[in-house]
Amino acid sequence: MSQFDLTWEGAKALDASDSLRSYRTRFAIRPHEVYMDGNSLGLCSIDAKESLVDLLEVWETEGIKIWAVDDGKYFRYPKVIASMM
Repeated sequence: MSQFDLTWEGAKALDASDSLRSYRTRFAIRPHEVYMDGNSLGLCSIDAKESLVDLLEVWETEGIKIWAVDDGKYFRYPKVIASMM
């Protein structure tokens, strides 16, 4: 059985070789914080924030007519998401 390196240097080496490392920049990580909870809502992704801001702008512009935007995509979201599950 191999030993796991519990040192700061060991952690930095694992981070440097992590194939998923590039995804880190896609999340709102506070400076000087370490996020270690992988079983929760999680950190807000920048993609999610941009998507919500876009949706709010469409809602603001279209009002109740939002249901007809893009061939009714907002009206159909629950069914589209359910079909992905």
